Amino acid sequence: MKKIKSNNKKRTVEIYFILYLAALVLLISKTNRNNDIGNDNIQHKNFDLPFILKAEKPMLTCKVWIDSLGQQCYELDSINYIWNAGEVEDIRYDFVVEDKEQNNSMHLTGNEEYESRVFEFVEDKDNNMAVFRWHPNIYIYENKTYIVYVSATAKLINSKNKQRVKAKTQFSLVVSCLDNNQPNYNNEPFVDTNQYNYVVQERLSYQNFQNNTVNNTGELNLFTSPSKIKGIAFQEWESKVFCMGANLKTDLTSVPKIEIKNTPSNNNGTARIVSYSDNTIILKGKVPAFGSSKVFVTIERKNDLKEATISFEVLPQDIEAPIYPKIMYPEQTYVFNPKLPLNIGNARAVLKTEGNKIRAENYQGGIIEFKPFQNDTGKVFVFERYINDVLIGAAINIKVIPNEKPIITRIAEKDKSVVINVSSHGWYNGKENRIKKLDLTGNASYKPLYGKISVDRAAAKWHEQFEIFPVDERQPFTFTVVAVDNMGMTSQKETYK
Repeated sequence: MKKIKSNNKKRTVEIYFILYLAALVLLISKTNRNNDIGNDNIQHKNFDLPFILKAEKPMLTCKVWIDSLGQQCYELDSINYIWNAGEVEDIRYDFVVEDKEQNNSMHLTGNEEYESRVFEFVEDKDNNMAVFRWHPNIYIYENKTYIVYVSATAKLINSKNKQRVKAKTQFSLVVSCLDNNQPNYNNEPFVDTNQYNYVVQERLSYQNFQNNTVNNTGELNLFTSPSKIKGIAFQEWESKVFCMGANLKTDLTSVPKIEIKNTPSNNNGTARIVSYSDNTIILKGKVPAFGSSKVFVTIERKNDLKEATISFEVLPQDIEAPIYPKIMYPEQTYVFNPKLPLNIGNARAVLKTEGNKIRAENYQGGIIEFKPFQNDTGKVFVFERYINDVLIGAAINIKVIPNEKPIITRIAEKDKSVVINVSSHGWYNGKENRIKKLDLTGNASYKPLYGKISVDRAAAKWHEQFEIFPVDERQPFTFTVVAVDNMGMTSQKETYK
């Protein structure tokens, strides 16, 4: 920054007081603008990693004053670098300058070369940035505050998603006049003989930056998202760290450093740097078995030895207990829900026999529906869950047992007859395993009461009623009864006198 003429020390306090007021205006200004530029195929996010923008300076200032000889002097910080980071391509910038006092805004268009305009920007794709420059009109002697809203859209590299992602940042421009005297009483423009050299010096500075000969001296920051990573214990995690203010390949004193702190120390969590590009570090590691791991990434810029460190946590994700039947009956359909987290690794649920013959499988870790055959009765099935071919939890054994025998649940007298309730269970040959017949001995006969049938399909229970009456009403009404289902299984014997 070139100083045109030294200022009176008495004015210093006034300068920084005005800058302080301007910063307060910036903080309370609205961040959502009605003239945000976008279109329907853009994802609108203020901070959409892995694509981010960051301005090198939060504020550019121009200080103007009249010296004791009546000459107009100024100091100008005119250039700001807007960095972008992320695995993106085809970046398109958009700049809008808002005049806070006049409550209006100006939309900028980028040019390859600087022109004599108040606000302008150029894109530098080779260095992943845009360069903003302003030339405030110092002859209009008044305090001014502007907000520069920067947005950019881009395509994700190697992504099938055609939508463009969006990132935003902003900074302020402040013009501070240090007294109320008009600089030119004859309304003649003041000509600064040093102005031309100043402009040339700025242009050369930008060209040097393009040639990678400029030294980064602004802010140095690292970003990552999310701040907490959850995964299955012992599974691999991956994260990305983005750098602003340095080229990771050319501007560091050494390669990025990584440190991991496990709590407790024996939880087997690991972390390593896999690779890094100009502004992105890719990390991988193993999720701890329990507790947590805290990963620290540190870089140091070689021209000023400034350091930046960022950290994030890796936590084992609790996996719900699976839902499964404790036992199975033949020809009945059962649901197995492995309860595996969505979008984590290669999830798989398997149901197999003891001989490792797979009978049912779901490669997305989703629900399995399974119906054992009659000849599976007595077999033990094994239910297992995997993520990335690693067994999660213990294998679960489930036995297929025979259908329950029918049971006579009630005998009720009714005038000169009795009514009995009988329950049967399960399926046989694809049909409900109902009561096939009643075996009666004694002075008795029966008929089914079809209107009294009820079913419980979830439990595969079939409830039926039968009326038993005497064959010879002159003889004592006594009998024994056994219920027989379609499979040929019999109930206990019941006697009536």
